[in-house]
Amino acid sequence: MVALNYKMLKGWESKGYGYVHFESEEAATAAIENVNGTVIEGKQVYVENFIKKQERTGSSADQKFTNLYIKNLEKDVTEELLSEKFSTFGKIASIVVMKDENGISKGFGFVNFDNPDDAKNAVESMNGSQLGKSFG
Repeated sequence: MVALNYKMLKGWESKGYGYVHFESEEAATAAIENVNGTVIEGKQVYVENFIKKQERTGSSADQKFTNLYIKNLEKDVTEELLSEKFSTFGKIASIVVMKDENGISKGFGFVNFDNPDDAKNAVESMNGSQLGKSFG
């Protein structure tokens, strides 16, 4: 094994998944064969090769999604500002700006629409936009 990236939530709570980078394809295949389907601490483990998102979901024209990952946010961007900017595209189910333990933005968040077409229109219109006091 070359590297391990185990996803954790604040407070050391597991997100339930992780990534392992092996030195060779043979080592990865052996891990899949030996670990996939086993039970660890009462939970069945699923192990498989990583597949790039583009290869998993097909062409972007066929994708149906409602939850948008918004990154590179200025520290002053709030849920209210995201709501103001994104609600013009349709009904929003939820909005969150991720914050650290001091309540300061981590620079990313999520906007979840009710309708996949609204989410797609928001991506097409807002991708590359800059939000925050610095940008208006």
